[in-house]
Amino acid sequence: MVLKNVKISHKLIFMTAVALVVLLSFGGIGIYMGKSQLESLRSVYNEMMTPLDNLRRMQLIFREVDYQM
Repeated sequence: MVLKNVKISHKLIFMTAVALVVLLSFGGIGIYMGKSQLESLRSVYNEMMTPLDNLRRMQLIFREVDYQM
């Protein structure tokens, strides 16, 4: 077997490097997915939700109409 002739310190360094690469790849994938979800949330909020200022204006208009009646 190939690993029989390798020192234990080299095996540990190799395993540490492999674990670091795996963790960094999972972190990168997580960051990418988080950014894409934030972009989709922003698009839904900006395109499909009524801004709070518009709702307040509508509320003031309805109160004025109610007061006039």
